[in-house]
Amino acid sequence: MPLMPDMSGHFSTPTWAGDHSLFFARAWAERLTLQIDVAKAASDRLRNIDWQIERMEEWSPSELDYETAFRALWTECVLTVWIADGLHRWLVALAKELGEEPPTPIPNLRKLRNALMHLDAATFDEEGPHADPGGKGGQARDLRALPGSRILIRSWTPGSPLFDLLDVDQLAVIARQLLDRLDDELDDMAEDYFVQQEIDRRRGK
Repeated sequence: MPLMPDMSGHFSTPTWAGDHSLFFARAWAERLTLQIDVAKAASDRLRNIDWQIERMEEWSPSELDYETAFRALWTECVLTVWIADGLHRWLVALAKELGEEPPTPIPNLRKLRNALMHLDAATFDEEGPHADPGGKGGQARDLRALPGSRILIRSWTPGSPLFDLLDVDQLAVIARQLLDRLDDELDDMAEDYFVQQEIDRRRGK
């Protein structure tokens, strides 16, 4: 089933479920594109503060400034995971409504999202949250599903995997694929519209 654009730039599908799936997928794709940039900016800020502290000048930030920036980066990384999970869920729903093949699962995304959601069920040590090796079931099973059964609480540098698990470049590509598809649909519609206008003009309509 096709995506159906109109001249105002709005899209529809043959079903209400499809329309809503498209709305949610498009919203998450747009937000993920922005969120990745926000997370990168937070990482740049943390590294800049770290560099300034190492200079040990009068104007250098304090350790408290570093800790504040670190917490900001941590939350932006978590938000990136949740937004990416929302996008993938609605891309699957949209594909179902359009009769298309579902998107390929993103490695570690669902496991990481679930582990972050249930982080309060973790066991903690000096290295951060992890699943009790002897435990079974419960919400800690989400942590146990991750490599090493733990989440590392540390900074993130763009170009490296998020939480050492998630390919951010892949997330950006997935978001852009949907947005680019919508742009292409609009371009094709506009081209067809103006071609038809020219045909009508030549026919004297």
